[in-house]
Amino acid sequence: MSETRQAVFLSYASQDADAAQRMCAALARAGVEVWFDQSKLRGGDAWDAKIRKQIRECALFMPVISDSTQARAEGYFRLEWKLAVDRSHLVADDTAFLFPVVLDDVPDATARVPDKFREVQWTRLRPDDALDEFAANVAKLLGKEPEATNGKAEKAELSAPALAKSAQHRGKPAWTGWLLAAGLVFLGGAAWWAVTPRVPPAPTPAVSTDKSIAVLPFTNMSDDKDNAYFADGVHEDILTNLAHIAELKVISRTSVMQYRDSKKPLGQIAAELHAAYVLEGSVRRVGNVVRVTGQLIRAGTDEHVWAQAYDRELKDIFAIQAALALEIAGALQAAISPTQKNLLTRVPTKVPAAYDLLLRARGILNGYLNWDPDSTEKMRRVESLLRSAVELDPDFAVAWSYLADVHAQIYIFGVDQTAERLALARAALDKAVHLAPDDPDVIRNSGAFYYHALRDYGQAEGHYRRLLALQPNDSGVYTLLGLLLRRQGKWKEALGEFRRGYELDPGNLQRQVTLLTTLFFGARRYAEAEVLATSLAGKENDPLGEFTLDRLEIPIRARGSTKELRDHLAAIPAGLKNQPAYVFAQRNFALNCGDWEETVRLSKVPPTAGSDYVETATCLMALGRREEAQQILAGHPEELRGKLQLQPGNITLLEDLARVEALLGHASEARAVLQQAFTSLPPTGDAVTEADLRLLHAVVLCWTGDKEGALRELAWSLQHPLGANVHVAGKVSWFAPLHGDPRFEALLNDPKNNAPLF
Repeated sequence: MSETRQAVFLSYASQDADAAQRMCAALARAGVEVWFDQSKLRGGDAWDAKIRKQIRECALFMPVISDSTQARAEGYFRLEWKLAVDRSHLVADDTAFLFPVVLDDVPDATARVPDKFREVQWTRLRPDDALDEFAANVAKLLGKEPEATNGKAEKAELSAPALAKSAQHRGKPAWTGWLLAAGLVFLGGAAWWAVTPRVPPAPTPAVSTDKSIAVLPFTNMSDDKDNAYFADGVHEDILTNLAHIAELKVISRTSVMQYRDSKKPLGQIAAELHAAYVLEGSVRRVGNVVRVTGQLIRAGTDEHVWAQAYDRELKDIFAIQAALALEIAGALQAAISPTQKNLLTRVPTKVPAAYDLLLRARGILNGYLNWDPDSTEKMRRVESLLRSAVELDPDFAVAWSYLADVHAQIYIFGVDQTAERLALARAALDKAVHLAPDDPDVIRNSGAFYYHALRDYGQAEGHYRRLLALQPNDSGVYTLLGLLLRRQGKWKEALGEFRRGYELDPGNLQRQVTLLTTLFFGARRYAEAEVLATSLAGKENDPLGEFTLDRLEIPIRARGSTKELRDHLAAIPAGLKNQPAYVFAQRNFALNCGDWEETVRLSKVPPTAGSDYVETATCLMALGRREEAQQILAGHPEELRGKLQLQPGNITLLEDLARVEALLGHASEARAVLQQAFTSLPPTGDAVTEADLRLLHAVVLCWTGDKEGALRELAWSLQHPLGANVHVAGKVSWFAPLHGDPRFEALLNDPKNNAPLF
């Protein structure tokens, strides 16, 4: 790297990872590079060589001293400390090198640190000091001017125990400054698993609202209307380029696409998207010649701030996109760092035909949100397009990364769940990373691979944090990061990321649903959820949409009130009552109300007929109609076991089989299947799936005669996010054998079992 002597090496115990990340973010804002081992692949020659090299070359060595380091007699951070002490003997006495930082009330006299650390001043933390002051002082110490922070110094909000009230001044010149806490970063994968200098995680964006911009879908002006995919692709790339500019708040593609061909006034669109500026544009393609136009409008005054037209050959399309982003940034007086400029001006491929194939593939991928019966054919088509793209340009890293993601999706959804398919995904990703390890698309698809294919949530988190460092105002990445943190059981941190995603893009229905459902399903923050739901009421014109129905479940879970959902369903227009969504909603309402007879009746009405045979059978068992239930379940164990031969790790199939065997009275078989499901969890754990499995365990034990075990598991579930709900558990058929048991009723009536969890 260039200027290696300007880097800071951060050394900390894993328990203090939250503080380490915010520290990195603040230093990054001040223009200071931070090195630290985030790979979790401790030991080995590669690790040892990298660590030793970085400690030899860093400008400052910053050990984080805390209650966690006090509690650990052994730890890899202690090896890092020893290496730093060894180097300090070679450093002149008047040169700053060791820079200890203390998180907790660790006494000087009993601190478990090398004696060399005691010869310099320690920076102790206070909860109400500005973090950016700390970073600014470090930058000055390194002889560089800190970068601007938009005048919004981030405040320390440490979750550490009681912090010391004042700094200790000893030895060398006083260094003042303070720390903040957040979440751990794990980077890794293939050749880049070894510890290397990292891009620091992104801070919470400090963006002025007068630089918020919505890039509306570009109009396809080509004579060939089949070129719409090309116009959409250029639009998406321009939107992504603008998102690289930290001072701009760019509304997500998901939010703006709903305004394609909209007749609404521009001011209204901007208001709904919470954007101060709107960018409109068009794309015309004739052969190998492209014309891209754009005009930037200040929504409040309808003033045209900037307009430009670009006529170039297709091979110059990336230059057009870069020029457009740079000129808009200039018009809005948004600063662009060298790193951001490099991202804007990069050329992913020099083969226009390969880029065209990528846009076709990406257009298909953008066309659906969830895997459906047609998805397999679509993904095969996408795979073919991307294979052709990398054949035309073997150095097209972005296409390789998308190909890796497609292979992974084909693997994940059971279309081809073989080791060979996973190996294809791994090989494509390795190729992409080798070619362009710092490309945002490569980083994003790397995160997706670790998240979905390998279920290595720590590694995936590292990639998404790297992406946030490059795109600090990408609301979608905050949501992805929140989902990963949730998988790791970091629920409070996950909720914080969901909030950031929503705040950046409040008009995005996906962000709204994610935040809202997390508040009431995960955190049991019902009052806050209802306030948010009320503020969003009327913004969705779909009375049977996911957002509306989720919102109306809040009163049920909060206080057992079904009136709100009943009234809503009763008011549905007659023309919508023949829609499949209405029948499904009615059936779910019957389930939540404990109306088992109505649930069984609706299970025979198309399109719900046979859609959830396990739930129907459970209701029949609860009604005492055992023979009818067994008829519904007949043949399903064999069918499910056959599917599991091809997809042995499919949690949904395992859960269905466990419930079927339990309802049939096959206790040992049901518990064996459930154990198989638990062993399929990744080694590092999966808090979301575990919550599902623990609740299912309670159901299985309930129906196989182990009431003690069922109550024990239910008690656990009632005290964990995404677990059971007291108002639902008392009505659904899952726990019918426990109804009337005073221990069961005591659990449901205990106020702490419906109190906020975090």
